[in-house]
Amino acid sequence: MNDIQTHPEHEHSLEALSAQAGLTPSHFCRVFKRATGATPHQYVMKARLDRARDLLGQSDLSVAQVAEMTGFTSQSHFTRAFRQYAGHTPSGWRHTIQ
Repeated sequence: MNDIQTHPEHEHSLEALSAQAGLTPSHFCRVFKRATGATPHQYVMKARLDRARDLLGQSDLSVAQVAEMTGFTSQSHFTRAFRQYAGHTPSGWRHTIQ
């Protein structure tokens, strides 16, 4: 979990995470969800979106740059995920906090 929080932009595949924990992927998912209340994918996405929110609020980086820096493969995927997470598009959220 520390690695995810420190480097949310890295790829955190279920296989890699479960191997680090020494568990099968299915058992890892159950243990992880019991411990955090979220699936591994949900946890990674929240870490990425938290970082994106911070970058949008503290920098003048473009939305595309923030998407890339937080590990999203496309700006459209980032925008959809951010809207679901924050209730605003990334640029809309940036305007509400300024």
